[in-house]
Amino acid sequence: MQQVVEIVSYQAIESATEQDLISASEQSHKFIASLPGFLYRTVSHNPETQSWTDLVFWRSLEDAQAADEQFMQSTDCQPLVALINQESLSMQHQVVKMSSCQS
Repeated sequence: MQQVVEIVSYQAIESATEQDLISASEQSHKFIASLPGFLYRTVSHNPETQSWTDLVFWRSLEDAQAADEQFMQSTDCQPLVALINQESLSMQHQVVKMSSCQS
């Protein structure tokens, strides 16, 4: 199996603050980290473009896809979903070809 990185980029709704996004991301992390195949997650913000990037590393594409299906159903993830401007949302999966992290 090849590790996969899930790359989710988005902008927040206008009324959301940086702290709102961080708190909602932390809440969603409780659920995401409990899923099979989860390895690592990081959330970053570009203040110049007001874009957010959520990177989640998974053991396999199958684990990532299974998590995607469960994410929208999780009550822990709903606060984050509500803060995302859905028109700006972009998600992709890529196979990791080099990593300095040990799993």
